[in-house]
Amino acid sequence: MYENKISARQLRRMIFIETFGAGALSIPAFACYKEQNGFWSLIFYGVFLAGTIAFFIIFSGKISEENFENRKIGKTGLARNVNINVSKMQTRLKSINFPEVLPQPIKFVYMIRFFINAVALFYFFGKTIQTVYMPESSFLFIIFPAAILLCYSLYTTLQKRARFLEIIFPWIITTYFIAVILSFIGIEKAMQIGNAGELWQGILSDNIFRSMGNGYLMLLCSSPIEFLLFLRPAAEERGTETKNRKVEDKNNKEGKNNREGKDDKAIRDIITAVAGAILCNVLFCFLSVRTLGPTLTSQSEWPVIKMMQLIRMPGGFLERFDILPIIFWILCMMAVLSGYLYYGWSIFQTRSGGCLKNFLGITFVCLVLLTCVVEKHTLLWTFYLKYKAFVDFPLSLILPLVVWLFKRQKDFNYQEKT
Repeated sequence: MYENKISARQLRRMIFIETFGAGALSIPAFACYKEQNGFWSLIFYGVFLAGTIAFFIIFSGKISEENFENRKIGKTGLARNVNINVSKMQTRLKSINFPEVLPQPIKFVYMIRFFINAVALFYFFGKTIQTVYMPESSFLFIIFPAAILLCYSLYTTLQKRARFLEIIFPWIITTYFIAVILSFIGIEKAMQIGNAGELWQGILSDNIFRSMGNGYLMLLCSSPIEFLLFLRPAAEERGTETKNRKVEDKNNKEGKNNREGKDDKAIRDIITAVAGAILCNVLFCFLSVRTLGPTLTSQSEWPVIKMMQLIRMPGGFLERFDILPIIFWILCMMAVLSGYLYYGWSIFQTRSGGCLKNFLGITFVCLVLLTCVVEKHTLLWTFYLKYKAFVDFPLSLILPLVVWLFKRQKDFNYQEKT
């Protein structure tokens, strides 16, 4: 009954995991790209992300606006049916899911985009594990079990997926704070705090335009924020549907106030989750830059792992501290990857009108084969980075606008006919 509904707490935790997860290990490298100190990059990152969040909040609300269906109540005779009294009508809410309002061409574009992003992130996931921890293992051996787990997520429901992310959230946040605390303790001598004059001089030496570009690259790590289009309409307390049935006989004004209150709470939860993700990224950037310096931070693909490898605790306690950030990164990355596949699958279901049994096998084979192709041809990975910056992310902003215009025109035509 509530398989496509999630609670406010689940919404907040899902947004945090998906926003923070994909680029957690690499975002300090983007902040210091081209030997910038990272301060202005973080400022631009926060501004860009705030604007993107506002955009998706506005258009997710406009697209998922609830339809109102008038339903006649009480007994009606044959003669009384001619003139219907408005007071004897009641309003029934009909929620709109994002895939349901997509035109067929837009559905196809979303499916292609989500699948390309899933393949690219899956390659990055396997490459990180292979390079840092399993250099002697084959690439296929690393990604094969993960591909099975990801394909299983296609046949789950939004409520089950939300519960799973809700369960792993305490593990993610606990592991993160343990890693941060140990970083402060274990690399205290290696940290280059510097005085206020040196810090200010480093900030002034940054090129504003380069920092703006770095902020945009950091924003690309939070691109799953477009999942708001799917999550916000589903953000409804479990008892809401029952409560709506009990108060159906009340006037429309009370119903409107109730909806506005729930919508405001959902927006606050989204802002809270994104603010937490920004804070976690800023803390990682600060630790990386103060420990490795801007140059080494920008030269490493995973500066957080390199930073954690510098930790030395007395007595040889826990030799590999870099295992801590990789644990929560794996959980977050699997959440983001399963999100791309799940929402793409949801769109496919509305497009095909049903569930195809062979789609699971096709997705699994394509995911593994395409990832292996990307591994052998690194030029494809370079092409993806440009595609992400100049095609995919702009499309993520343009498509909701097109869908809203289409929905508005469709509603207008329906009102004219009725």
